[in-house]
Amino acid sequence: ASASSMVAGKLLDALARLPGYSGQNADAFKAYTQAKLADFEGDTETWVELPQDRWPKSWFRPDGSCKYHRPVVRLLRNLYGHPLAGLWWEKHCHNKIVECGYEKIQGWECLYRYPEKKAFLSVYVDDFKMAGIKANIPVAWDLIQSNGIQLDPPTPFEQYLGCGQVQSTITHEEALQRLANISNLLPGIQSLNPIMQGDSATPGQGASSATPPATKLTINQC
Repeated sequence: ASASSMVAGKLLDALARLPGYSGQNADAFKAYTQAKLADFEGDTETWVELPQDRWPKSWFRPDGSCKYHRPVVRLLRNLYGHPLAGLWWEKHCHNKIVECGYEKIQGWECLYRYPEKKAFLSVYVDDFKMAGIKANIPVAWDLIQSNGIQLDPPTPFEQYLGCGQVQSTITHEEALQRLANISNLLPGIQSLNPIMQGDSATPGQGASSATPPATKLTINQC
């Protein structure tokens, strides 16, 4: 997967954790074959040989011999193995997504948004990942499928681009400790977060020096 696809996936992970938001994954069903070659190949037709066990009966004589030498048929659907199969599926997928109202986000090769439904969609080949307002997600999926992209039933975030997810709950103190561990690997982060360093506001400035209460936070672990 490209770096931008991984970052887009993480962005939707974070968005799905907002109050009232959620996220789901879905795979395109037999993705490449959803595209018709006639839409993309222009004047260059593609012809292929079939395995003999797929030959129709009309190709055989009564004695069982074939009427033709190395018969070929016109390839009508995009097929994995064709040199341009990936490009044509990408164009087909993009066209269908945009036709149903999604907008490509500038600067991202795989990220779309549907402003009216406040839904965001990331696509990597046949892997679809969506995050947005929970009540709007089924409608956002239906828009894509009703415009001709066949998808398997969407599922909650689990596996995407090789990264498995589980949700766990940690305390406020555990969250701060994890941020501290990250800051040790990335110099400069500590200066951006006084709480992470254990600093507290001085009395009289409208803040309390008391330790924050234990708060349950939901996170994703990959």
